[in-house]
Amino acid sequence: MKKYLIYPILASISTLLIACGGGSSSTSSTSTPTTQFGYIPNAGSNTVSMYGINNTTGVLTPLSTATVATEKNPQMLAINPASTFAYVPNFTSNSVSMYSISSATGMLTPLTTPTIVTGTNPNSITINPAGTFAYVSNEGSDNILMYAIGSNGILTLSGAPVVAGLDPQGPIINAAGTYAYVVNNSILSSTVSMFAVNSTTGVLTPLATPTVATGTSPQTLTINPAGTFAYVPNQSDNTVSIYRIGSNGILTSLGTASTGSEPVGIAINPAGTFAYVTNNAGNTVSMYAINSTTGMLTSLAPSTVAAGGAPGGITINAAGTLAYVANYGGNSVSMFTIGSNGVLTASGTAVPTQNNPTILTIAPR
Repeated sequence: MKKYLIYPILASISTLLIACGGGSSSTSSTSTPTTQFGYIPNAGSNTVSMYGINNTTGVLTPLSTATVATEKNPQMLAINPASTFAYVPNFTSNSVSMYSISSATGMLTPLTTPTIVTGTNPNSITINPAGTFAYVSNEGSDNILMYAIGSNGILTLSGAPVVAGLDPQGPIINAAGTYAYVVNNSILSSTVSMFAVNSTTGVLTPLATPTVATGTSPQTLTINPAGTFAYVPNQSDNTVSIYRIGSNGILTSLGTASTGSEPVGIAINPAGTFAYVTNNAGNTVSMYAINSTTGMLTSLAPSTVAAGGAPGGITINAAGTLAYVANYGGNSVSMFTIGSNGVLTASGTAVPTQNNPTILTIAPR
């Protein structure tokens, strides 16, 4: 994996309701399944690991068939809002793998058309909140491709490529489905491109102010549940850039917060009160309180918790009680409980994965 991504960062906003904290609380045991399903692409093994997730303990248990094949160097996984289809961009194969999801078993099965062609080096895929369009960022082509999602789950290319900055990642779409943000990772760009999203056609149109500066080598972007602030970890600066989101979708810089060494992933709890940043070179997670008025981040005490080797993607469950960190260099997933004070506490033993896990995506329920 060349980059470390969060959307399910990310994934569409509907999928990121879990990863970024915009989901609703769990319902009673009479209506909530005892098991959810989660999926982790393994970039070094060309597979997706599949798990049942116990709703009470949060423990990950491999499904009876533990993995499904992808093409080369899978980056992340996005799920449509109905939890019927899943999509994985394959960085080296220049493709997206497409699967149906069994509601009973959680198993992924390749569609009758198992892959579609993308641009060069696709690194992420996002589904709009309506579940009608998918967007693929192509790092080698420096563009975004849009696809219509058929009733059978198959993606069909729609419209012309959208030009982004250098090494684009995303887009992240806000919960209303009205604005999209693409992080341009190259040190020669280090910006976020900003777009309006046409609700009917899905077309992305640059905003009047088309870009905003970040720190060096921005990795991803997450939006708080209220849709008022955005946060971007900058791997080479060891910072998080903080922005206010205007009613016109434009990001305005509010400053930065310091992180550990080489921050790559970020997640916000469902209440919008705490934020967590994975530090890839530091093997830690930085923990922050979020000021609901100003959006600024303040380090908790303690300020970090240990993770596994080279932590990348971080996911928070919909109840806001558990966090999962994919350890890209450790070939494992660490689970943490989230205290009322926001502090993460390691829970149990890290779950083994195959090689180079990227991020856990939990299927919406």
